[in-house]
Amino acid sequence: MVLLKLRMTARLLPGTGGNFEDGTPRYFSCQTCHMIPSIGTGADKSGISVRKDLAVHDMTGGNFWLADVIKYQEAKNQLVFGGGLTSLQVEALDVGALRAKKQLSMAVSLQINGNTLKVINQTGHKVISGYPEGRRMWLHLTWLDQNDGY
Repeated sequence: MVLLKLRMTARLLPGTGGNFEDGTPRYFSCQTCHMIPSIGTGADKSGISVRKDLAVHDMTGGNFWLADVIKYQEAKNQLVFGGGLTSLQVEALDVGALRAKKQLSMAVSLQINGNTLKVINQTGHKVISGYPEGRRMWLHLTWLDQNDGY
């Protein structure tokens, strides 16, 4: 698996060199990217303490548009398994979409050399991944001259 510089940076933020706070080595895996670290209260064999390296258990992916589809279907009374989303549920959909957009923003980096643009995969899997109908990626380019003209 590719060690990902951008995602590794998040694991370095707690100041533990990328390892767990108690010194246990951290091995980089799917969870490194999809379960970002957070500050919270955790329990282990030594008791309960505040830690800076607890994984958020949400497995954020890159599907940011589904939240809008669900809200649209809710508004049209078309949700198959019922409707009546609460304001808290709608807010959770919106926050999840923001996390997915952030996740996508870290999936690739761009390298420009003259008139050549290279898209570099920063993930531990193929870009793009997921279910077949969702495997679409758009790259919108605008080439400008030195005067910001077309």
